[in-house]
Amino acid sequence: MLVKKLKNNMREAVIDQILLWMVLLIGFVSLLFITIDYSTIIRLKSNNDTLAQQAARLVALGRDTDMIADSLNNIKNKYYANISAEDIICAEVNDITYQVIFNVVSTYTNTKVLTFDDSIYSRVVVFNEVNSNEVTCTLTLSNN
Repeated sequence: MLVKKLKNNMREAVIDQILLWMVLLIGFVSLLFITIDYSTIIRLKSNNDTLAQQAARLVALGRDTDMIADSLNNIKNKYYANISAEDIICAEVNDITYQVIFNVVSTYTNTKVLTFDDSIYSRVVVFNEVNSNEVTCTLTLSNN
């Protein structure tokens, strides 16, 4: 009688162990995908910041959009499509703020676990070295 009761307890313990290991495996796999998604988003955000800094500096120096697009294509992430001069939209306001504001907007829709707005924004403001006007530029990046 005691042996039979012990075997029944062992069967329940084995099922509990299998369920425990399945839950742990699912938890670790979920953490892996969250880490991959988060690191990809951070990498793209960092690249957007770099693109905004470079473009703002070139606009502040008075470079044209063709030269800016060529420069940005050299440092962009391969996730993004090539940047053309038409992708850079600038508006100049006669003001005495001596500012160049450069915005970079991109989207990332390949997340596995994370859900967010899908848009990654970067903004840089630098001193306008050409004139006293305020120049606001926007670059919208598309993915490959």
